[in-house]
Amino acid sequence: MMNNLSVISYVILLFFIACRQETPLEYALAASGENRKELELFLDYFREDSLKYKAACFLIENMPGAFAVNEEIVSACKPFYQMYDSLSHTYDYDSLSIYDQYSKGKDWGRQIDSLWNIYSCYNSEKLKRDMRIDIKTIKASRLITELEQAFRVWKENVYTRNCSFETFCDYILPYRQENGLLVDSARQMFYSRHRGQFFTNSGKNMIEEADSLLRFYSYIGHSGFHATGIPIWDVATLEKLRHGLCIHKCWHNTLLFSSLGMAVATDVVPAWANRGSSHSWNVLVEEGNIHPFNPFWEQGLWQYRRLYNNVDYHKYWGRFRLPKVFRKTYRHYMEGPLADGVPAKDIPEAFRSLRKKDVSHEYFDTVNVRIKLRKVPSGMKYAYLCVWNYNNWRPVHFGKITGDVASFSGMGKDIVYLPMYCMDGEMVVAADPVLVQKDGKMRILCPEDAQEEMVTTQYTGVLAYPLNRYNNGIITGTVLRGGTVHGKWGDTLCVFPERIELNTQRLRVRSEDSIRYIRMFLPSNGMALGDLKFYKKTVSGEELLKSVRWLTEFPLSYKEESADWILDAYSSTGYRMDLDKKYADLDLGECCRLVEVSFCPYLDVEYRQDETYELCLWKDGWQVVASAKGGKPLRFTDVPRNALWLIRPLSQSGRKHVRPFVYEAGEVYWY
Repeated sequence: MMNNLSVISYVILLFFIACRQETPLEYALAASGENRKELELFLDYFREDSLKYKAACFLIENMPGAFAVNEEIVSACKPFYQMYDSLSHTYDYDSLSIYDQYSKGKDWGRQIDSLWNIYSCYNSEKLKRDMRIDIKTIKASRLITELEQAFRVWKENVYTRNCSFETFCDYILPYRQENGLLVDSARQMFYSRHRGQFFTNSGKNMIEEADSLLRFYSYIGHSGFHATGIPIWDVATLEKLRHGLCIHKCWHNTLLFSSLGMAVATDVVPAWANRGSSHSWNVLVEEGNIHPFNPFWEQGLWQYRRLYNNVDYHKYWGRFRLPKVFRKTYRHYMEGPLADGVPAKDIPEAFRSLRKKDVSHEYFDTVNVRIKLRKVPSGMKYAYLCVWNYNNWRPVHFGKITGDVASFSGMGKDIVYLPMYCMDGEMVVAADPVLVQKDGKMRILCPEDAQEEMVTTQYTGVLAYPLNRYNNGIITGTVLRGGTVHGKWGDTLCVFPERIELNTQRLRVRSEDSIRYIRMFLPSNGMALGDLKFYKKTVSGEELLKSVRWLTEFPLSYKEESADWILDAYSSTGYRMDLDKKYADLDLGECCRLVEVSFCPYLDVEYRQDETYELCLWKDGWQVVASAKGGKPLRFTDVPRNALWLIRPLSQSGRKHVRPFVYEAGEVYWY
């Protein structure tokens, strides 16, 4: 059903591109068929008001390719919705949460899944419905109602009444910002519910008002990815079911906020660059500023601007790395392979739409990437940068090919990309993986002859972060003080931060005094470190101190680990142990001025004792180069440098949550 519609939309848009001799309005009217009279009635209604007429033209010009489900599919699902409602009430809607009541929600989800599988199987014919193309079916009365309300709330809203007409058209005017949704009276219903309560009085805080509005709908929670096939195509259904995915709550919010005159949109990361899946969220748009937020109401839902800057990270979930961010739009943006006439079979599905705008620069510092390709197929116009996501390389951006070089605009940093072609619907490797480093410089990841020993404790990367928070908490707030004489401690050198990542972190030393001895003042009676290094200032720059040793005696840990492992060359080896004192002393081996201290938290071993793990190297595909039994840190000798690696459990070689990494100087860098 959706595939057929994608083809229809694609053909319509290609025809639009081909008809350069017609204006967008003339083309849209010509494409409307028997519905042309409705669109002309819509235009005639506003012909005497130049601004409203211009807005009406905008809606029609960008209507080709917009579509909705047939409302009959909602009717066909009503018996299921009633069964869903009855079952969910037995679990208490308001207590179902994937975070707070996980086991209860999981049991609910299993039963919902089973219920939907049975219902959809027995009603498969009823659930097959053709889509309705907006330009061929939408009525003038609906468009008139939507446009009149959009203008009314635009001028009522104290935060947007002075925004540009372009902003109004993009974020307040559209009757839809998501294909598939029923075009009904949802926005009029929202306006009736909340008229005069929000965004109409000066002197208030916009974010606080928006937060209060979202709290009205806090009863709509995340489904926990259960029964994801349930058709949810209108506001009434989502509010009845009370659970959905991020995409459902996003379009609910766009209809809600735009109904009250707020400039609102849905932003999307097509695939995370350091974890599985993708994500959608909402954003309020001001002139020159954005306010992104979690679509589901929660405490602290306005932290996305910080979390998605490709620098910071979440205290619970760890870091997020975004390769690109696109904003869903009603407006057509004539760029990329679709606008360039590339056949649909040679375009990844994510880029078969013109209704998106690249807004990556609004979230993080970007860099333009140029990559030399190999074996460019004849006639190939575009290549695609992909990230590893759910056990596959998934495209996140397109790049125009000139000669044998592809240029990709505005890419996220600290990310590994694989250049690929799309040929007859299949993704084909176009070059070696590329690491776009934190400073924006490119590094081609191709195995070298030089070799090293590899020691690792994990294989899922950032997903292990929640499991490691206990270890982080043991050392958070550790204070380092130094002195030239042991026992006489001077100024504070540095303090371990509150938020600690799984990788090594470097801290600048505050004191300029020369020291030889260091005391670590521990926040608790315990140690949980994987690595600790000190760097001194020299004439030529910074130099690693290589003769550091413990002055404090430590017992072997419960896992028979030595505290000396903290000072070895590998961040994956470490020491975690309860201690009878809240300090530990070190001798640097010489008196010097420190400039930096680096540390890595203790990393728990993810490898199960009853499992064998494969070490895989990327060379036009994942190639198994070694294997080892779990239950301890894995050691592999004589592995090539400058390679992209992946470790996977042998019994689950297709596991979705394995992550690639680069190994260098005893450290694992996850991507």
